[in-house]
Amino acid sequence: MKSLFFSLACVGLAFAGGCTVHQTEAPPLTGPSEFALSVTMTASPDTLVSGGQQQSSISVQARDASGGPKANQGFQLNAYTVVDNAPVPFGTLSTDRVVTGADGRATAIYTMPNFTNSDAGKPSRDVFVKAVPIGTDYAAANPHNVQLLVVPPPVPASVPGGPTASLVASTTTARVGQLVTFDGSGSLAAPGCSIVAYSWSFGDDLVNDEHGYDASHAFGSAGFHTVIMTVRDDLGRIGVAFKTIVVTG
Repeated sequence: MKSLFFSLACVGLAFAGGCTVHQTEAPPLTGPSEFALSVTMTASPDTLVSGGQQQSSISVQARDASGGPKANQGFQLNAYTVVDNAPVPFGTLSTDRVVTGADGRATAIYTMPNFTNSDAGKPSRDVFVKAVPIGTDYAAANPHNVQLLVVPPPVPASVPGGPTASLVASTTTARVGQLVTFDGSGSLAAPGCSIVAYSWSFGDDLVNDEHGYDASHAFGSAGFHTVIMTVRDDLGRIGVAFKTIVVTG
């Protein structure tokens, strides 16, 4: 149906019979380029655990104004976590761009990061996969997200009957570059045994050469860093202690 527009200048005259009112077409609708585009995202599974399921299938479903599947709709993908209120890339995607098929659906595979022993005991991470429609006005495009939980490896367990590890940190909160000292001298071997080795992991990628019962470390990045001290006795049994250090920029 065509909309009728009337000249405001002729409203009064029309009633007096002194003006002819002309019918005109309404101008075309204007607005966001994504008008009537409906998007839903899912992740299966939505929890990934180091040593277990390490990939998730990310699905993007697009529907048009009538609710039917929208084919050939492209999306730019990005996977990230948040550190110090800023997005940081985390894990990988099989592709950073997908296009929906005839069913209005597109998929990509998310793979969690490769964790090392230095990541043991770190807190789980909320990871977001973002999809932004392609071929629209980017400034008006609405991002769409799905959330996953990524769980790093746990701290290694001490061996029953092995030494008891004890770890003291000079502080549990530090700034980037600040030297933090650690003391494991309170560790005890089982009766009749002795501790013969100490090893350290500081929860980051910086090289360390600490082998004694005490250590120091300056963290190079903000975040939660789990420091792990492992002690070994003369029978090869181990004991483990850890501290989580919160590092800010």
